[in-house]
Amino acid sequence: MGQLIGYECPNCNYEFDKFDGYGFVSVLETYHCSRCMELVDVLVGIRGKKFTEEMALEHNKRYPLEKENFFKCPNCRVKKTLSPWNLQTKPCPKCQTKMNQNGKIGNWD
Repeated sequence: MGQLIGYECPNCNYEFDKFDGYGFVSVLETYHCSRCMELVDVLVGIRGKKFTEEMALEHNKRYPLEKENFFKCPNCRVKKTLSPWNLQTKPCPKCQTKMNQNGKIGNWD
């Protein structure tokens, strides 16, 4: 079961709901897309298994009908613009101010 944690920037009021971890089907991690200038939850695996990029390519070859978008921004569908979101500094993608938890917490599956 994955975890939901809400974040908000105290400077510009940007909000983001971070769906992280392992769900029943999807494995998600939070990345920053430099093209969209957004925080996005990116598919990094399925069925409880986190993939490497090589594993994701192999999966898509084996199961061409699924056409999963591993390691791609869900908004612009570009891969090369992603970098892992720094969980230590939690920078806002709009203004770089440290984001704070806004009290929204839950689980997802």
